[in-house]
Amino acid sequence: MDPSWWLLFAYVLMLTCSAFFSASENAMAASNKIRLRAFAEEGKRGAKTALRLTEKFDETLTTILVGNNIVNVAGASIATVFSFRMFSRALSEGRVAEGTVTIIVTIVTTVIVFLFGEMTPKSFALAYADRFACFSAPILRVLQWILRPLVWIFGGVGELTRRLTGVKPEPTVTEEELSAMFEDAEEAGTLDEDQEDLLQSALEFSETTVADVITLRDDIVGIKLGATYDTIMELAGENKHSRFPVYENDLDHIIGVLQIKNYLKAHLRGERLTLKQLCSAPFYTTLDAPIHELLEEMSREKVTMAIVRDPETGRTLGLVTIEDFLEELVGEIYDEDDVVNDRFMKLGGNYFRVSADCTMGEMFRDMSYSGKVNMSRVKTVNTWVMENLGHTPEVDDTFVWRDLTVTVTDVTEDGKLAYVEVKLANELLDSVTAPNPVPDEAKEGGDAE
Repeated sequence: MDPSWWLLFAYVLMLTCSAFFSASENAMAASNKIRLRAFAEEGKRGAKTALRLTEKFDETLTTILVGNNIVNVAGASIATVFSFRMFSRALSEGRVAEGTVTIIVTIVTTVIVFLFGEMTPKSFALAYADRFACFSAPILRVLQWILRPLVWIFGGVGELTRRLTGVKPEPTVTEEELSAMFEDAEEAGTLDEDQEDLLQSALEFSETTVADVITLRDDIVGIKLGATYDTIMELAGENKHSRFPVYENDLDHIIGVLQIKNYLKAHLRGERLTLKQLCSAPFYTTLDAPIHELLEEMSREKVTMAIVRDPETGRTLGLVTIEDFLEELVGEIYDEDDVVNDRFMKLGGNYFRVSADCTMGEMFRDMSYSGKVNMSRVKTVNTWVMENLGHTPEVDDTFVWRDLTVTVTDVTEDGKLAYVEVKLANELLDSVTAPNPVPDEAKEGGDAE
């Protein structure tokens, strides 16, 4: 065979390798780690290797780029040699200039590499990212071992450049991008609405603090040390709670948490134990504590209720329970004895969920709003929101009215307002220290665990 045709074969081989590297780069970048992990658990060939390569993407990318540059440079050299051999007679007779051949070779090889070595394979890899990643991973792993010295050198140069320029690597996926991915998955039908809501709640969970879910001091149902059996049973029957904070003199002196079940068992057994002996030690936290960290700490300490107090003054500000944390993820949790009010709901932390059908009088009454109201109390929340927004309400629309911050949370399919979330400004929550003391006496009405 004519040696020139061997050069053509070598060029096609280099072009094929270029296409492989280009496709591998896109496949590794676009592959879904969760799906690769599932493939690995199913025993799909190449999935475990692909997963390892994506986890060390910088090293993998360096391998791909080194390999791609080698084959592209080799391909260009082979194409040049092949072209000059093909035009050797015309060059020797002076019918074609060397510069002309060089320009022709450059244009032709650029078009060929762009179409068959870059664009086409990359488009293919994007369409089948996970499958191609599994296919290419074993080959890339071998090349990574062969090219390790070059990968180490170029990787070191890249790292040194980043340090000298002070550029910090950005996260692969930001929180905003994750949120958008969940929304896209819900729109595409991959996730249903409830699943998407749960994932969004989990994403926001780490940003939630105790101040967002607290049951305020005024709403605490407490048992005063020395209370009689009849008083305790009356409180338990009226409020349906399984645990109550027990205080001495006032709520700033909580001595423990009483579990009603343990109290009843001790009473039925005839044990002469005091409230103080039956209480578990109080667990304290602060308003600014992130609830994901507090949940972990409370689980470790095996407690379900935490007393929120001001670290500077020692005043009791309120309480939180593990149920409050779970409701941030899955929504309101109701016991069989709970009376569900779909029109008005306390969400904790001075947040309220209000139906658009409620009247302003009902909303202000249920919020125990003490401000002066100069408006018709029979006006609906829907009308009030429309007047303040000046347009048809949409989800996430917000406005401020005096000391209330109102956010549209639910709109029906036909565009009608369904629910709003109302936040009442409260110095107790807006700053750790409350300037106006709350009365010491425990007030009935409260928190359920």
